[in-house]
Amino acid sequence: MVSMRLLFGWSVPFRIRLMAAGNLFFCFYFAFMTVLVTVVCWSEILPDIFMGDKDRIRKHKLFILFTFLNAVGNFVLCVFTDTSIKRAVEMTSKDYMTSTSSVGAGDRMTKPSKDAGQSRLNSKDSQTISTMNNSNTMKQTTKKGASMVKKRKAGEAKSADKESIKDKYLEMKGKGKDGGNDKVDNEPTFCDTCNVIPPPRSHHCVLCQTCILKRDHHCFFMTVCVGYFNQKYFVMYCFYMMIGTFYGMFLIVLHLKKLYDVTFNGPQTFIFLLVDMIGKLATNVPIEFGYIFLVFLMYACITAGLIAAGLWFWQLQITVAGQTTHEATSIGSGKFSKSKIDNLKDVFGKYWLLTIILPLPLPQPPFEDTFVKNSNSKNIQ
Repeated sequence: MVSMRLLFGWSVPFRIRLMAAGNLFFCFYFAFMTVLVTVVCWSEILPDIFMGDKDRIRKHKLFILFTFLNAVGNFVLCVFTDTSIKRAVEMTSKDYMTSTSSVGAGDRMTKPSKDAGQSRLNSKDSQTISTMNNSNTMKQTTKKGASMVKKRKAGEAKSADKESIKDKYLEMKGKGKDGGNDKVDNEPTFCDTCNVIPPPRSHHCVLCQTCILKRDHHCFFMTVCVGYFNQKYFVMYCFYMMIGTFYGMFLIVLHLKKLYDVTFNGPQTFIFLLVDMIGKLATNVPIEFGYIFLVFLMYACITAGLIAAGLWFWQLQITVAGQTTHEATSIGSGKFSKSKIDNLKDVFGKYWLLTIILPLPLPQPPFEDTFVKNSNSKNIQ
C-alpha cells in the first residue's frame, strides 16, 4: 500500500507523511466501525428487539447482509481498481496514446533497457571494454566500468528524452520555450514527476504518486484516488454506507428504548442524550457500560451516515453535471458535459443497473473526452 510506504519510507516530507497517517487512520476507523455495528446489530440488537419472531429477524438479517456485502464489495473494488493513466495507455489503442512516436511515449513510460544503454556506448568505450574482457586479471574492473558508463549514458538519455518530450509538447501547443503563460482550463500539462503528458481532466496525486485519469479527489477513507475507473464503486459505497449506518442507528434507537426506557421526542433528543450522558459521567452518577456503548455506536452511525450522505449527494450532482470535484470547485465549467444520461453512463458504464445492485468489476470503455490523441489529433490544439 502506497500510504504505508509513505508513512515509513525514507526522505518523505513531513506533510506527506502526516497525510499518509491520516489516510490509514480514517480507513481503519471506517472499516472497524462498519464491522462493529454490523456484528452488534446482527447478534445482539435484532434478537432482543424481535424476540421470538424468527421470520422478522430473518428478513432484517438478509437486509443487513445485502447492505454489508455491497458496501464491502464496492470498497474493495474502489481500492484495488487501477485508475492511473498507465491503465489508460494499456487499454486504449495507439490513436489514443498521449503521444506516439512524435513524443516518445514508449521511452518515457519505461526505463531504458540494457541493450539500449549498451548501444549508446561510443566506439572507444566498446573497444576498451572488449580489451579488458580479454584480460582475466581485469574482469571485475571491466564490469564496474561498463556499469558506470551504462548508468551515465542512460541518465543522459533520460534527461534528453524528458527535455525532448517537454519541447515537443510546447511546440504542439504553439508556445515554444519562452511562450505565453495563458492556460486553458483542463488542457493537458506536462507532469515532471511522472514524465508524461497526462490526458485532460487528469492530475497528479502526491499520495498515490502517479497521475490519475479523470481525477475527482483523493479519498482518505479508502487511501486511494477516485478517478475514471473506480468512481462508480465510490458512489455506490457511499450509498450503501448511508443506508447501512442510518439503518443501524434506527435499530440502536429501538434497542435503547426497550432496554433503557429512553424516550425519543424528535431530532433534539440526540443532542440532549449526549449532554445528559456527559453530565452523569462528570458528576459520577452510576451509568451502565452497555448504555454508554450503545450511545457511542449511535453517534458513530449518525456521523458516518451524514458524511456518506453528503458525499453521495455531491457525487450524484457532479456526475449529472458531467464534472469532477476539481472542475466543480476550481473551474466550475461544463466544458466536458454531455446530456445527463450520457454523463451518468460515463461514470456507471453500460451495465449501470448491475453496478447498482451488485459490486462487480464490470468493463467500462473509455470515452473520447477522457483521453488525448496523438499530436495530429484535434484534442490537442
